[in-house]
Order: sequence, then structure tokens, then C-alpha cells
Amino acid sequence: MNIQNSLKEKNGRLHVACGAKNYKEYVNVDLFDFDARDTSRDGSSYDFKEDLTRLDSIENGSVSEILFIHGFEHFARYDAIHILRNWYEKLESGGIVHCEMPDFDRVFLLSFLPKWVMNRNSKRYNKSIAHDMFYGNQWSGLDYETHRYLWSKHEFRTVLEELGFTIQYSGNAAFFHVPFRDLIIVASKGDVPHTAWKTRLIGGVERKLSLLHRLKRIYGGLIKIFF
Repeated sequence: MNIQNSLKEKNGRLHVACGAKNYKEYVNVDLFDFDARDTSRDGSSYDFKEDLTRLDSIENGSVSEILFIHGFEHFARYDAIHILRNWYEKLESGGIVHCEMPDFDRVFLLSFLPKWVMNRNSKRYNKSIAHDMFYGNQWSGLDYETHRYLWSKHEFRTVLEELGFTIQYSGNAAFFHVPFRDLIIVASKGDVPHTAWKTRLIGGVERKLSLLHRLKRIYGGLIKIFF
């Protein structure tokens, strides 16, 4: 089965740069196989090998959702804009992009705190759970794990709107990694009802953007940062 047929089976839902996270509700793609030197991810379990910057195997207007978790920080700003412009063409009318990444403003704020007060997981972090976000993984010897640019919510929203996207949600109650430190933005190609993005099944878990669930994730993120 090719990727286009798989997308039809998954209702157009695409998870790019999936790493070890193969979500059954999505077509999961990645360009890189797992490298044992990589201390930033636990594997590479993709359905198809695909370059997210191009998505050449995917027809324009055939994707209902693009999920990208902690990825844009690995690209230069101009490359990220090129990627988003291409994704806009791949999306169907009413399709959404869901992006999460370190929030420059929050990382900058946290960087003023002494490193010893923050989580220093020896496998994931070199200096700290905040400071490492400025430069990414510089110790595994893998170019694709370095960080090239950190976005703020305002800047990322502005670029999305300039490219024609409609912002549906912007905040710091990220579904993955470290809420509070990270940003989450959901944007659409045209207007869509809240039901299309506010509650979704991802990895067998119902993930919600209601106020209560956002507050719970922010609290959990603070615990993760400091404990």
C-alpha cells in the first residue's frame, strides 16, 4: 500500500518526524532511521520514509491534519517558512496543523534560574531542561538533533497568518514533552469547527484543549521542570 492510500484509511491524518512514536490514528513518517548514538529519541518507527520538507509522495489537498511535535526548532527560520508554505498546499480545505516546540519566551525566562533548581535527567539533558533548548542535542554527533531557531508564540502565529493559516489555538499547555516550557499552536486552512481540533484521539489517548485539561498539563509541566 502506498502512502496516499494509507492517508485515505487514516482520514488524512499525518504525523511527521514521528521518531519512535507510531500513532495508530495517523500515517507516521520520518526521514531518519534510529541511530544508537542518539540520546534524544528512543527509536524510529515510521510507516513510510518521507522528507517532511517536501512530502513529495503526498498529493496537494489530501491531508486533514499534520502533527509535528518538537521539530521546527531543528530548522532555520527560512526553512520552516518554506515547509509551512508547502504544508498549506498539502492540506485540504479545513485541514489543520498541530505544532509543538520550545517557546523562546519561556525558555528565556527559565534560563535566568540557576541550573541546579531544574530537572537534569542525565540521558536527555546536558545543562538543564531549559538551557538545552537554545542549542539542542550537541553531544550525540547528529546534525539533525541540533537546534537552529527557537520561535515565540507571537512570531510563529504571525508567520502562519501571513501564509494564509487561521489560528485556532495558541498557548503553552502542550500535549507532549514539557508543558509550560513548550508552546502549542493549532492552525487551519480556512475556518473549522472546534470539534475538529479541540478534542482528538492521539496514540489511543483522548487529548483535550479544555481549560481544565490545559491547567492540569501546565501543572504537570512545572513538576517536570523542577522535579
